[in-house]
Amino acid sequence: MNEPSRRAFLASAAIAVSGCSALPGGSRTTATLERLHVANRDIRAHTVHLYVEYDDHDPMVWRTLDLGPPDGERPSEVTVDYDWPDDPGHYTIRARTDDHRNWEAFTDITDEDCTTFELDVLEGGSLLGTTPSEAACPLDES
Repeated sequence: MNEPSRRAFLASAAIAVSGCSALPGGSRTTATLERLHVANRDIRAHTVHLYVEYDDHDPMVWRTLDLGPPDGERPSEVTVDYDWPDDPGHYTIRARTDDHRNWEAFTDITDEDCTTFELDVLEGGSLLGTTPSEAACPLDES
C-alpha cells in the first residue's frame, strides 16, 4: 500500500477538519502527554495511520500500525514509543484506519495535566479517542 505524500495528507487534513478548530468551550487546552495507546476492539484486523502534532509544528509522530483482531477478550494493542515533550503543549492527534480517506482529529486533551491518550478502533474501523485517566507526571528534581 502506498502512503500518501506529506503534501496530499496536509491538503486532505485541512479540508477534513476545516471549521473543526472552533469547538464549543473556547480555546484549546494544553497537556503533557505521558502515553499514547492504540487498541483494536473490532473482530477484524486493521491498519491505523497515526499523526501527532505538538504546538502546531510539523508532525512529531507519523506511524502506520498493523493491529490484528482481538485474542479472545483482549484487544490487539500497542503503545506508541516516543520521547514525549516534558512541557505542556497543544496536541493534535489525527488518525484513520485502513484505506479510509477521512482523518479523525482529536484536540480536546485534558487541561495542563499529564495524560494518557487512548485510541480505540471500533466495529467497522471507526475510531474513539479518550483520556481515561490522568497519569502522574514525573517530578522535576533539578
